[in-house]
Amino acid sequence: MENSFQQVQDVSVIQTSLYFLPNILAGVVLNVFTGLLVHRIRADHLVLFTSILSAVPPLLMAIINRQWPWWWCAFPAMLLLPASADRKYNFNIHFPIYLK
Repeated sequence: MENSFQQVQDVSVIQTSLYFLPNILAGVVLNVFTGLLVHRIRADHLVLFTSILSAVPPLLMAIINRQWPWWWCAFPAMLLLPASADRKYNFNIHFPIYLK
């Protein structure tokens, strides 16, 4: 039987939606931060760092426990989740010259 985040945390639909807001906010902040860093740090280093960082959110969500507060595993996972997809997309599509 598969469990969704809502079932594991035993919260309402509205509360689950609010739990995903840090994901959006972190994505916006990371996009601005990457835009400021793209000319100062090698793009392949940023892609490597975010690729390693992208392993953390699934691991946190895999070890989550029903009795733990949302702040222990789910919140850090939501903050780190946009790091991988957003960075890789930005560099592969918008800045391919930096990856050569």
